Amino acid sequence: MDPKPRRVKLYQLGEQSNWEDKGTGYCIYTESDTDDAELVVRSEEDSSLLLNSKIDKNRQYQKQQETLIVWTEENNVDLALSFQEPEGCAEIWAHICEVQKDGPPVSQDDYSDSPQSFMNPITLPSPELSNLGEIEMLLKHAATSVYEKDKLASFIMNENYIDKLLPVFETCEDLENVPDLHTLCNIMKAIILLNDNIIIEYIIKDEKILGVVGILEYDPDFPNLKANHRDYLANNTKFKQVLRTAVSTLQNHYLVVPIKDKAIESKIHQTFRLQYLKDVVLARTLEDSTFAVLNSLIFFNHVDIVNHLQHDAEFLKELFSILDNKAESLQRKRDVVLFVQQFCAIAKNLQMASRAGLYRALSHHGLFGIFEHSLADPDALVRMAGAEILGSILEHDPNLVKQDKSKKSLVETVIQRFIADPDLGMKAQFVEVIRTLLDTATGFGDNGITGPAEPMLHKPEPEAEEFLGLFYDNYIGEFVKPLMGLPERNTTMTGEIEELTLTRETSTLCWHICDTLCFAIKHHSHRSKYFFLSTTVSVKIAQLFRTRDKHLKLAAIRVFRTCVGLADEFYNRYLIKNHLLEPILRTYADTGNRNNLLNSTCLELFDYIRKENIKSLVAHLVTQYGEYLKSIDDVDTFRQLVKFHEKNTDTTGGTSSDTLSNSLATIRQSKEGWSSSTMDDDEEAYFNASDDDDNDRPSDAMNPAHKDTSGPDVRGITNPLVDYDDEEENDVSLVAGNNINKSVHDSPKRPPEKRARNDEDGEDDDLLARGGKQLAGNLGTRRLLLHGPKKLNIEPQPKKAKAED
Repeated sequence: MDPKPRRVKLYQLGEQSNWEDKGTGYCIYTESDTDDAELVVRSEEDSSLLLNSKIDKNRQYQKQQETLIVWTEENNVDLALSFQEPEGCAEIWAHICEVQKDGPPVSQDDYSDSPQSFMNPITLPSPELSNLGEIEMLLKHAATSVYEKDKLASFIMNENYIDKLLPVFETCEDLENVPDLHTLCNIMKAIILLNDNIIIEYIIKDEKILGVVGILEYDPDFPNLKANHRDYLANNTKFKQVLRTAVSTLQNHYLVVPIKDKAIESKIHQTFRLQYLKDVVLARTLEDSTFAVLNSLIFFNHVDIVNHLQHDAEFLKELFSILDNKAESLQRKRDVVLFVQQFCAIAKNLQMASRAGLYRALSHHGLFGIFEHSLADPDALVRMAGAEILGSILEHDPNLVKQDKSKKSLVETVIQRFIADPDLGMKAQFVEVIRTLLDTATGFGDNGITGPAEPMLHKPEPEAEEFLGLFYDNYIGEFVKPLMGLPERNTTMTGEIEELTLTRETSTLCWHICDTLCFAIKHHSHRSKYFFLSTTVSVKIAQLFRTRDKHLKLAAIRVFRTCVGLADEFYNRYLIKNHLLEPILRTYADTGNRNNLLNSTCLELFDYIRKENIKSLVAHLVTQYGEYLKSIDDVDTFRQLVKFHEKNTDTTGGTSSDTLSNSLATIRQSKEGWSSSTMDDDEEAYFNASDDDDNDRPSDAMNPAHKDTSGPDVRGITNPLVDYDDEEENDVSLVAGNNINKSVHDSPKRPPEKRARNDEDGEDDDLLARGGKQLAGNLGTRRLLLHGPKKLNIEPQPKKAKAED
């Protein structure tokens, strides 16, 4: 007759001492032709092999509770089988006992069902005041051998030895016999350190726990002190009624279970006592093996508790209905919040699939309504509980929050609490929630502030894009409101700086806002560009340079440094237009030669502009503040900026100001719509010509006889060498050609600088009027004036690159 498959879950102990779910399947006991017994588990999904473990006669197996079998494989991997039914566990355990030499029939009330029970058990004398020292020595001797430990554990449970110790303890305590109390404490520790799960489950029963922890109060390592474990467990544990449920409290430790389910109620009490033993009573004396046994018992209890409660739909519905019931007291609603907090804390230790099922069940029954009550509660403890619940959900799946359709948006609630909460620690938690919700570009690489983010590997999910649109349309204004309220004063290189005084709360808000804006600049592309263009947020950030707080000045520099590090010409133009580098230069000047963090951060920004040779920023700095830059002699960075500017503008070798002005006023437009300020006309014409044209006829650019010295060189536009049909390129060429022809007929003179700035402002206003919807595309195909010649922000590569460098 084939053995009946038993449904089980297979667990493996991970590196972090947590049990990892390896799958659900069916377990059978088999015997091979060589009489080797094996436990085989096959997946219930695809019948793949999950486990094939040979039953070793010398291996130690443990049966925990009624449905668990735990053992360690030869490769030191700890495994556990969790059976759906106790009968299945008993059947497999009986086979293991039989292999490990004819063990007696399985009995839940008789500990002699251990696989090692066929050995002759050792004995301990009946405990009396006169032989406590002898018992202590026997236990210490047995602790040196795993074999002796197993025999001794079997004897203790079969003889109810712990029950015999408790009356002796009461006698010693009545007589105030401290030496014998110390000996009893060592005896009880030795019994617990036998690492037997049956013994540990026995001592945490209701009728035994107080006596056991009472013995452990008299620690001989502290002869003049006595702990108060009994008083704490007896008086500090209470029950609160929530619906039909009892809440077990231990220093804000809430667990909720239906009273009618006595098995789950018992597991909750057991879990609480196990944690107290592990974290308090035995914290100094625990061995690794004992620690693992306690953790295993706690973990499997948590699994049972979570599985039971998440499938009790009636209970969850009634639980969350308390929050919407105006007749319920405030304290009753707080109990619900604290319960859900503890529930989510338990779920953190479970596998991903179990957590997913829990959060889905909670969200379907009104989980998000809890935040409207908890985040704004006057009690700091309740607010922290609400923030912890929200953090647990976001850690698991942020889309659950983004898809919330509550009456009042959760994002709105979080932003309001971020601004209004008086606790600075809570502000940090709220801003972390906001940043997690905004972190939709999971494919981005984060290079910090020193470089641009890598391109996205995948498109953001539709829910993420929808949430971003909602945030930038409705909530970002409220989020940056503390920063936008700063008064605007002088931050230029000249004049007095009026000091800006901020409260501690406002200072913290501005710091967090700047940090979040750095994140948005790097990851939100056109949305962050439109936000900066349509508001004065950058000007307000520059006002932070007027404060005495160095961390706020550093936060402001970090925002502008992020803009520069993206290598995006839009942000370069934006910084120039609003003179946002000037307050940074003023800050550097104010710090003098002091070698501090603020001075070094300012210097790093300008050095980055120099190393990357960001021409627009170099030109802006030198033309606007050249005299000051030349006067700085403690570092070479600023003089190098001046030299780079001269190289960028002096293409003919001359150094006069007239030559520089004429060079800047010359517009050289090739057939492909890109130009260079570092290439002369002959070189440019060479790269614009194709090999075929070189063979057919000489290029005008290479023939000195055709040079026109009376005006700009426009041959690349009026006589294109290659005709492309690409629609976008035709549009660009048409616009460029019209501009060039107009300049030929009118005058070769440079456009007035004022007009150039007006054109630039007009184009930005046009982008703003379009709502920023096509901002990124417009920046790549339109010309933007910046104190001189027009230059495309995005330089398209020629489609047919036949010329060789």
